[in-house]
Amino acid sequence: MERKNFNALLEHIIRLNKVVSNAMKSNIKDIGISDLSPTQAILLLFISENKFGLLELANNYFLPNIPYNIKQMKKYGYIKQEKSKYDKRAYEITLSKKGVDALNKLQMEIDKYLLNYEKFLTLSFGDLISSMQQLEDLFKHSKAVDI
Repeated sequence: MERKNFNALLEHIIRLNKVVSNAMKSNIKDIGISDLSPTQAILLLFISENKFGLLELANNYFLPNIPYNIKQMKKYGYIKQEKSKYDKRAYEITLSKKGVDALNKLQMEIDKYLLNYEKFLTLSFGDLISSMQQLEDLFKHSKAVDI
């Protein structure tokens, strides 16, 4: 891969992050939720799929200031923290009823993107996810080689 192409790839990754954040901000506004940030909305989606601990969220996702965002989400009643059944030192984070309600509203907004998917993208959803995974693996596992 040429350096120019690599730089363009990085630029698109950074811009995609910004575009997703702006889309989440718009979605939150459209559903009338004023006490969630775009980062917190994304965390709602992740938490809905799995029970997470704070450390897992911080280590696996490039989102700003996860401890603060989790604290705010707990303060506003979107999540619950419960002691882990497997590790008494750890807490698991799950959605509260308010969190599930907000997630359902947010999911209806996200479904609009899915309806337009084929208009904008030529890759199948599976191929897109596979390509993104390959990019993730490239950055995780590749090391610079001395020439």
